[in-house]
Amino acid sequence: MEVSNLLQYAVDAHLRAEGDLSYLQFQILARLNDTSDGWLRMTDLADGLVHSRSGLTYT
Repeated sequence: MEVSNLLQYAVDAHLRAEGDLSYLQFQILARLNDTSDGWLRMTDLADGLVHSRSGLTYT
């Protein structure tokens, strides 16, 4: 668990430094990019990221 948390922290720091993106923002973009038909329902996206729909809307 500790290694996973450290890795996520390092990735988040790198994303913020290089692209001004948070780890969550990057995950959202990656999931949207991986959709086969070019769209994804907000509910499915939120469930896949284990994030609330309102938090996802804010992001």
